[in-house]
Amino acid sequence: MKIVQRPDLKQMSTLKMGGQALAAYFPQDYLGLEALGKIWPELGPDVLILGRGSNILFQDGIRGFSIIVWEKRDDPVVTDGIEGKVMVQVDSGMSLPGLLGWCAKHGLTGLEGLAGIPGRLGGAIAMNAGSYGAETGDALKSVTVWTPDSGIVEISRDGFEAGYRKFRLKYMPEPFLILKACFCFEKSDSVTVRSKMNKYYSLKKKSQPILKNTCGCVFKNPDKLEPAGLLLEKAGFRGKTRGGVCFSAQHSNFLVNLGRGGSREALELISEARDAVLRISGARLELEIKVV
Repeated sequence: MKIVQRPDLKQMSTLKMGGQALAAYFPQDYLGLEALGKIWPELGPDVLILGRGSNILFQDGIRGFSIIVWEKRDDPVVTDGIEGKVMVQVDSGMSLPGLLGWCAKHGLTGLEGLAGIPGRLGGAIAMNAGSYGAETGDALKSVTVWTPDSGIVEISRDGFEAGYRKFRLKYMPEPFLILKACFCFEKSDSVTVRSKMNKYYSLKKKSQPILKNTCGCVFKNPDKLEPAGLLLEKAGFRGKTRGGVCFSAQHSNFLVNLGRGGSREALELISEARDAVLRISGARLELEIKVV
């Protein structure tokens, strides 16, 4: 198991912002998990399970937590297939774009709407990433998790809940590390699946700053109200800049690090935007990103 002391948090998130954590642990196999379990009591109560960090805002300075990253990412394995459906087991350390590319190659449909979303599969499951009508949890049939108390446990569909940008195990407490996931995909053909992915990727590229240093959508869309991006635009935050951070001129709900941004500026801008939206529309915006 690789261990990095005082890891640079700028290198562990897509927003490229933050100071240092106490340490980062990278178990790459089950022996690594065994070693992690032995030292777990020494890590203290503040442990962050991290994927690629594509929906997180790390604060500057020395942060008092340790980070766990599961890095195992072998190729997906087809485990079963019946009546036009295929069961596929995937390591959670695999990148989401990598899984989508594999599905396109093998003509498996179900997650095309997620094209253009960065990050690892474990993180996509943990926040139930979704786009264009597709959510990670829709095709998810089971997950294999590790906890310091229970070790490795397989959880079937009735043992977890996946809702709007949230994922919860019903009968096991946090923290837990997602090791593997089993998906049920429908059979299609490579040309059709790849065409759909290209379409959704092009739509995202036109409407979202997916090639810049962002952490995805800052706020969740309020229930039964206008989307958060539209509310922010009406409040005057499209392109709004504070120091080296801005809300994107392309999509108002995306926070962008212009290359020199710090967490203080980012949090001030987020707070100002939330207050303005509440004042103008009465909507109380809830964070989609995680601030640590």
